[in-house]
Amino acid sequence: MGIDLSGLGIDTVAVSGEPGGAVPATRALLCERFGVSHIADGYGLTEVFPLGGNCRHSTSIHLAGDCVIVECVAPDTGTPVPPGEVGELVYTNLVGDTQPLLRYRSRDLGRLSDSEPCECGRTLVRIERLEGRSDDMISYRGQNFFPSAVEQVVREFAGISPEYRIVVDRRRTLAALGVQVEVLAAGRDDPSLPDRLAEAIRRAVGVRARIEMLEPGALAAAGVASGLKAKRVIELGPEH
Repeated sequence: MGIDLSGLGIDTVAVSGEPGGAVPATRALLCERFGVSHIADGYGLTEVFPLGGNCRHSTSIHLAGDCVIVECVAPDTGTPVPPGEVGELVYTNLVGDTQPLLRYRSRDLGRLSDSEPCECGRTLVRIERLEGRSDDMISYRGQNFFPSAVEQVVREFAGISPEYRIVVDRRRTLAALGVQVEVLAAGRDDPSLPDRLAEAIRRAVGVRARIEMLEPGALAAAGVASGLKAKRVIELGPEH
């Protein structure tokens, strides 16, 4: 609408429902566009309740330890993993009178830390980083990666919009991976842009993707960001 958001005097932007607040490139983009230094990243589950958020000293999620018990387990076996290692986050709520949950598997993958207090003074368990969801993980040609890894790359690139969509085509014997992005005016005269983006994605996730350059607004028109959560991945194949 032509409004300079950075000039509105906003102090803090609060985000939730998407992992974007935990993706460094997305967080930096939000800070730049809104002219703020702090992103308040809220975290919770519909089945449990809002569980916590970060503070001004850290991007880690501080969990409300008096409201919920959190465990980090191996997704395939359910056995605990050491602090700092990736595992599935499992919750037991302590205040849910109407919906008590015992060791509820969230499918969220993250790393827990309780080794030292945060600079803000809190000593509760923290999620150092949310890696993604086990049911969002993309398995492609022997590599496993999360959409947030592609998001980090796309939102660091000049000449394209922050929007993207991943397309995994499994209709053939050999699957194909594509990433759709919107090219801006600043990128139209750069013939190396698709190759440079493909190489950056390869370094991030371990596989090469075919880059499809779309017009600005094309992904929004396709419904990528419609509803409460963005639809960043399309899987094409007999099972879909």
